[in-house]
Amino acid sequence: MNEQLKTYLSARTVQLSLVILRHALDDAVKWNLAPRNVAKLIDSPRVKRYKATPFTPEQARTFVAAVEVKRWGALYLTAVALGLREGELLAVKWSDIDFAKRTLTVNQTVQRICLEGVREKRKGSRLEFCETKTASSYRTLSLSSCLVAVLRAHRANENKTRLVAGSDWRDLDLVFTTSKGTPIEKSNLHRDYKKILKDAGLPSIRLHDLRHSCATLLLAQGVHPRALMEQLGHSRIGTTMDIYAHVMPPMLEDVANKMEAILG
Repeated sequence: MNEQLKTYLSARTVQLSLVILRHALDDAVKWNLAPRNVAKLIDSPRVKRYKATPFTPEQARTFVAAVEVKRWGALYLTAVALGLREGELLAVKWSDIDFAKRTLTVNQTVQRICLEGVREKRKGSRLEFCETKTASSYRTLSLSSCLVAVLRAHRANENKTRLVAGSDWRDLDLVFTTSKGTPIEKSNLHRDYKKILKDAGLPSIRLHDLRHSCATLLLAQGVHPRALMEQLGHSRIGTTMDIYAHVMPPMLEDVANKMEAILG
């Protein structure tokens, strides 16, 4: 692997690019357009798994108190309560929420798509709504009465923001928006989020770690991993177990205690 290329690209990017190249050359060999797949001779780089740093229950309560009065407070509370991915959060529409049934359906995500032939980062891309990450990512989640109240209050505030914006407002039916109704830029959201953490004296964890916080807090409350898999939109129970194996020991101890009670 070219050392200069390694400098500019992350190990994960190189790994995914190599997978695509191998598949392409496999087709070329099958169609007699190439004598062999030389990409299979290249060693794939090792990707170091990021170790998530979720909130403790005390930190989660501090965070909730800190974001309640913020412009995007409902977004952060939804992230902690439901464990949605960032792109899923930013793509939620009011039509996805059924207040009567207290449900929220995840059916799309938003991401920035690069435009071909344009070098400027912002000018050379646009935000697009896309299908969910996997088929299992499409899911309908139950809302707690507290989160329903938060989202109702947020909708009332959004209606006020809409009136202030007037003709500048873009009606995209999005739940979480800018002051003009447009999708929130991830860079702006991250900046706002980090400031909240700093002001609240909380550790500077990633926004994605709110998803991990949701999972670990639910596991600590005894939620079954299978139910957690459905909540997070994982395609396999193995994915859930691999990521959150470090939270399992207390649950396994509880299993042992229950078996001891059964057997006397």
